[in-house]
Amino acid sequence: MRRFRFKLQAVLQQREAAERNRLLALAGFQQEMRACEERIEAIVCERARVLADWPRNVDLQDYALREAYLDGLDAKAQRETELRETIADRLERARDALVEARRARESITRLKEHAYEQYVAEARREEQATLDDLAVLRHRRSHATIA
Repeated sequence: MRRFRFKLQAVLQQREAAERNRLLALAGFQQEMRACEERIEAIVCERARVLADWPRNVDLQDYALREAYLDGLDAKAQRETELRETIADRLERARDALVEARRARESITRLKEHAYEQYVAEARREEQATLDDLAVLRHRRSHATIA
């Protein structure tokens, strides 16, 4: 019997590659998100450290410097928060693209599984037909020698 050959194998391979690419893109966005969140956490910690370590009795110039530094940290935190929102949007789109690519690949995979089941059923029918032919031949030979 001939080997199983799926006619849409090239399509399946293309869909698998597309799914892998979407998965890699998603992983990249997740990595960006983690890095952004770490930067935000570092800013928050730095702000808390500055507020906790600053002495209560300081002159006006030191106070102004501290406030300017805290304002800079706040602005940096705001930029990172906006960036996090942008990355979150990209991350959501990447998840949606991955789900769509996975569905597309799974539909072709199901077709392949169905085609393989048909192939196996046909192979069994052919094998059974061959066995039936052999049984008929044996029966004829056994009856031919008796007569």
